[in-house]
Amino acid sequence: MGMHISYTETQYFGNWIRIILILLLFPVGMLSAVKLSNAGNTSHLLAAIITFAISVALLLLFWKAHLSTSIDNYGISYQFKPFHLKQKTINWDDVKLVELMKYKPIQMYGGWGLRYSFKYGWAYNVSGNYGLKIYAANKKPVLIGTNQLEKMQETIMKLNQDCKLKYKLSLN
Repeated sequence: MGMHISYTETQYFGNWIRIILILLLFPVGMLSAVKLSNAGNTSHLLAAIITFAISVALLLLFWKAHLSTSIDNYGISYQFKPFHLKQKTINWDDVKLVELMKYKPIQMYGGWGLRYSFKYGWAYNVSGNYGLKIYAANKKPVLIGTNQLEKMQETIMKLNQDCKLKYKLSLN
């Protein structure tokens, strides 16, 4: 191997998703809590507290969720916090092909986030419609979304030259 190649990206859900969650989850939790607590029954009060706590927990979960990706000469590592407790790594030696692609998140995977499709495999994405699909031996493909298409493409091309990584571009 020649020069050291490095790429990193951290993506958070967009503010619009956070605002929608605040506008939907928080009022639902509050209204449920108020309605249940007005019933005057202690079991209703407990249900109100639990409903409110779940709404706040979901809001915090999406507020803190992010996808970290790093690519180097040895492989690609990714972690979708807080869902992955530790980083996952795919070594280039185990990869048959990578495809830098434009995809349809809703049609192919049912949206954004940590997703699985029987037809397309795993997807880790927070926004957009570009990603790197990794075809590893004896595994379903893994798609990792990117908001830095040009930088990722440059990195993959360098890896192709330096490590003989097979790649395909499907950006249309």
